[in-house]
Amino acid sequence: PPRSTLFPYTTLFRSLTYTGTHRGPVMGFAPTGRRFTYSGAAFFTATGGLLSDAWVLGDLDTLRSFLADGVRD
Repeated sequence: PPRSTLFPYTTLFRSLTYTGTHRGPVMGFAPTGRRFTYSGAAFFTATGGLLSDAWVLGDLDTLRSFLADGVRD
């Protein structure tokens, strides 16, 4: 089931899982071609029925650990 909490009317929180394939340089690390996964979260605010603010976080320590196993540019 989704791991979301809706706060009345204006704010939404959503936990995220980022996945992908390391195909291009990222943060100075050369591509490895390997799949990766790391966690994150997003916070959204609505004003007047429209998205007015978004704040998205990712576990960059986990991503850096993954990238460090590859070859540095």
